Amino acid sequence: MGSNGFVSWTGFALFILTVIVAMLVVFAPLLAPSGLPGSEAAVWVIGILALVSAILGFITFKTPQGKIAAIGGVVFLLAVLFIIPVSSTTSG
Repeated sequence: MGSNGFVSWTGFALFILTVIVAMLVVFAPLLAPSGLPGSEAAVWVIGILALVSAILGFITFKTPQGKIAAIGGVVFLLAVLFIIPVSSTTSG
């Protein structure tokens, strides 16, 4: 596996981590009615992970893992960009 393969797998792994963190944020209120105390921070973490995975994915876009990381990272990034303004207006 060359450096290109390592970068694409790293982007893919970050995308999977983004999905896991997002699922924890979504399902945490169902598991604990009080909600997640750091959910706003978790949204920022999701955004950063999505951004990095998208960048790494676009660097290695010719590999299947790079395509998943790039497209998935952009989708999550767009979702976070829509969630942050909504959460800041509803909480304040």
